[in-house]
Amino acid sequence: MVECLFWAGLFCAAYSYALYPLLLLQLSALWQSKSDTVYRLASSKASVDRRASQGTVTLPSVAVVLSAYNEEKHIVERVENLLALDYPADKLRFYIGCDGCSDETVSRLSEYRQNPRIALFDYEANRGKTSVLNDLLSEVSESITVFTDANTNFRADAVRMLVRHFNDQSVGAVCGELDFTLLESGDNQDGLYWRLEKLLKFNESRLGGLLGANGAIYAIRTDLYQPLALDCVIDDFMVVFGISQQGLRVKYDSEAVALEEEAPSSKDEYLRRVRIGAGNYQVFFRNLGLFKMQHPMLLFCYFSHKVVRWFTPHLLALVFLCNLILLDQVFYQLSFGIQLFLYLSVYRVHKTSWQPPGLLKLPIFLLYMNVALGHGFLRYISGRSSATWERTAR
Repeated sequence: MVECLFWAGLFCAAYSYALYPLLLLQLSALWQSKSDTVYRLASSKASVDRRASQGTVTLPSVAVVLSAYNEEKHIVERVENLLALDYPADKLRFYIGCDGCSDETVSRLSEYRQNPRIALFDYEANRGKTSVLNDLLSEVSESITVFTDANTNFRADAVRMLVRHFNDQSVGAVCGELDFTLLESGDNQDGLYWRLEKLLKFNESRLGGLLGANGAIYAIRTDLYQPLALDCVIDDFMVVFGISQQGLRVKYDSEAVALEEEAPSSKDEYLRRVRIGAGNYQVFFRNLGLFKMQHPMLLFCYFSHKVVRWFTPHLLALVFLCNLILLDQVFYQLSFGIQLFLYLSVYRVHKTSWQPPGLLKLPIFLLYMNVALGHGFLRYISGRSSATWERTAR
């Protein structure tokens, strides 16, 4: 029984990170093959009519919503980036909410108060991002709302790329692509893990199974917004999930790009993932009804990409404990030694600036991420998760 638990835990832990991506790619390839075949068999006249109708589309009015807390370092650059977007000025307005900032964020925004395209809201109390978003959305009158963060920059055409999908009335939300950079060089620092995440989102979108979004860049039909619970931690997931539950599709656009500075240290990334982890468990336990989803692909992707991954720390703990009981066998002595080495390496990464070499980098990073996720679980069950802001260097 202990041996079965060891292998079952190991299989489930490997499923979300390795087996599910492979299975998803196969399903996506089959879907694309079917779609291409249907397209080629369609009449040429229908194709011409479709292209003609796409060329006469009118751009919708767009609101960009941004909730900020102590962002004096980024806020001016962020506003200038938004003002420089390649989108008709008379159809693009910016709503910025300052959530009880205690630094110079508000004063640095003072020069923009007279700009008719910018609506500034200075909330005295620090209530949390979800409260600010609820208030800002109550002010929005534009048909499309784009959500973003203060420490993010859009490429000039990002809004155009997002809104083009809303020509399809079955689309309720569009998730853009987030790339990470180092501030000093501007070089792209995406690791294998993040590239895999973007690949999963792209293919889940193709199959109609995308649920979440990148909080740094996503858009929704404004009238579909449902006010968030005030203690909600993972607001981007809940906003998009609410839309998918209304029967509308969530699309992913890899050409709608936002850039964000990579966390400068492992500790900063760890703290960010602990907070996100606590929010993940909040989502899971408050939305157990997700397992009754009518759309089979949504359920498949949610369980495989989210649920199994959220509980991987528990699976890894099970594997470790089972391994302790099986130490009378040579194989399990070896596997225990490997686990011990990896956990000690994670501890070293967390306590020092050590960077794992070569092939060790990915397994140590994944284990480090799961330790942070497990920490987030402990925070959640202890009741210490909060929707109010916790500053990290990213």
